[in-house]
Amino acid sequence: AHSPGTIVRRLAEVLAAGGQFNISPFHGGTYYGFAAGRDPLLGPDGFLCTSNDSGAPLSDLGAPTPAYHAVRRICTFASRFSRVLSHLDPARQPVTLLPDSVRVGRGVKAAATTPPGSVSVVHAVGSQGGVVFVFGDDSSAAGAGSSGNQRMSLLLPDGSTLPVELGEQSVVWCLLDTRLTGRANLDYCNLCALALVGRVLVCFGAAGSRALLSINGAPFETVVPEGKLPFVHEHEGICLVIASDRQVDELAIDDGGVYIGVRGIDRHGQPIPHPEHRQWTRIDTEGKSVVTRLGTPTNGTHEAKPARGHKPTLGEWNLVETNDYCTGKSPRYAAVAKPADLVSLGAPYGYGWYRATFDSSSARRIDLMFPHAAHRLHLWLDGEPLGVIGAGPGAGPMVLPVSLKKGAHTLVALAENFGRVSSGADLGEEFLTENHAIMMYEPLLPGGGSQS
Repeated sequence: AHSPGTIVRRLAEVLAAGGQFNISPFHGGTYYGFAAGRDPLLGPDGFLCTSNDSGAPLSDLGAPTPAYHAVRRICTFASRFSRVLSHLDPARQPVTLLPDSVRVGRGVKAAATTPPGSVSVVHAVGSQGGVVFVFGDDSSAAGAGSSGNQRMSLLLPDGSTLPVELGEQSVVWCLLDTRLTGRANLDYCNLCALALVGRVLVCFGAAGSRALLSINGAPFETVVPEGKLPFVHEHEGICLVIASDRQVDELAIDDGGVYIGVRGIDRHGQPIPHPEHRQWTRIDTEGKSVVTRLGTPTNGTHEAKPARGHKPTLGEWNLVETNDYCTGKSPRYAAVAKPADLVSLGAPYGYGWYRATFDSSSARRIDLMFPHAAHRLHLWLDGEPLGVIGAGPGAGPMVLPVSLKKGAHTLVALAENFGRVSSGADLGEEFLTENHAIMMYEPLLPGGGSQS
């Protein structure tokens, strides 16, 4: 799993090269029961864990992970400004280099105030506008997702400079010469653009840094707010929502407007209250704001109440005794013609009990062998535990020395299923059976006897 900063950096590299990305997995998952499987490339004990998210934005429980908000920012930008990104002209970038090695992007030069080699710039230009991607130190992105609050200046094609501050971001993207509406053109902006909804432009940057932008040749400057709420201002017919890189995670956007001070939007299109805010603000596509306080209705049917979780309650627990299985006295044992694997006995997953009864003509020492047991066996002889053999922690080899007394004996094996092979040449039921990778019980019995 990669850090959030590294994930966002890689996604930005794809966009800077004019490509599109897919995030896999976006949602973690859980393999229930015994469906996790095994990876043959990891060796005989290459078991796969049942719960895994691989650093996905959403965990297997559906909760946001540390990568969620970071990925959400760049995904929202890519979606809301797809018109700009889809019209980038590759012909205007005859050579594309990795951001790690780029010091000068086409049309934009970096006059960095940070140590050489710690910042790289890629300028992507198209018919609908341009984007400057400023990549911070990759070693910082691989850590906690912060680039050490790096500051630098971009030298624009007209000779002017544009200061950029990364803050906690591993990469910053700045729009240049981008049409916002029919009458508004964004000349430049040194903050990350998040979304454009009607006449509302949402962008974010490091708290306390200078926010510089120009629309229709009219420059605007302010300071990125450090409090709980973003800065809202109208400039050249555009409603500007300027947030810090922390406040932006408390914004939600849909086609009807922008919500400030919420955790998101539910499946019914209603804002989800944020536990740290007592109200939220909705800005529609025309830039008009409506404030809703918690406890007051947002419409005729929905009240804005804080979301509260429900305390789970547990039912009664039952303990199933296994003594009659270990001793071989359980009536649930059924006779079989010969030893068989669990799949053919109707138990492809889980556990299976095997029982063999035999007579020993004298007291002696023998070796029990299980050449076809692929996973793990828990063994009992006459109700007394012998040990564990097979694969996995605490298991011994497939040959087990046993001392027998004269007379009848009952050998019981609990076959434990570790899951099937998940990939590679061993994938497939038929191949698994032929290569004895499915658990099979076939002990070497002394002096003959019966099995069940």
